[in-house]
Amino acid sequence: MFSDKLIKLVEEIPSTEQKKLREYLTSPFFTTNDDYLRLLDQVLEDLKIQTEGERESTHLSKSEIWKKLFGRAPFDDD
Repeated sequence: MFSDKLIKLVEEIPSTEQKKLREYLTSPFFTTNDDYLRLLDQVLEDLKIQTEGERESTHLSKSEIWKKLFGRAPFDDD
């Protein structure tokens, strides 16, 4: 299982607050990089699948999330 602080943090946030976080990230005043929004969307999608499937919490690895966000670009953990 992949354990990451970001995923655990987002998982603990109530859904109403998750929506507010997404709204915050869509604001050009606060965020100029769309990658943050894409990352949040991917994490929320993964968490939604976990909830609906009611399986054990097996989240995507960093490299799997990277591949979904950036395609064939080489994985960079930084």
